[in-house]
Amino acid sequence: MKLEKKLGVRENCPSCHSPMVCAEIEYQGVKKLQWQNEDGKAHYAFDFKTKTTSCAKNHAQVAQKLESVTRRNEIHLKDLKLSVEQLAAVANETNSMLDTQLARIYFIEESLRAKGIEPTGPFVGMLYNQQMESLRTR
Repeated sequence: MKLEKKLGVRENCPSCHSPMVCAEIEYQGVKKLQWQNEDGKAHYAFDFKTKTTSCAKNHAQVAQKLESVTRRNEIHLKDLKLSVEQLAAVANETNSMLDTQLARIYFIEESLRAKGIEPTGPFVGMLYNQQMESLRTR
């Protein structure tokens, strides 16, 4: 979800849900709007190689996870042939998709309750999987 930039507007980042404000900066003699953290630092990082923008907080978390020790049978991010920027972009995309998936589960549960049906985990999971399969085969 892309947020509309307007000077002074406050929003929460769709990826990390941190508060940010739209401020004006000057870059190479050009004034432009930028989403910033409350400390005045840029909230998003731009990867010039891939031309993608990612949440700087997610970027920092991914970088930290690359440094962390992992246990056996876990995915080791440091072993993947992806840059920190690429991993941060994947993290942003995954968080966005997860929000959509959680919203779908919420609406399934609400619809079941409205019909007087108890939304048990297995039943909700089955309906969710059926909906996702329907979306895949459209």
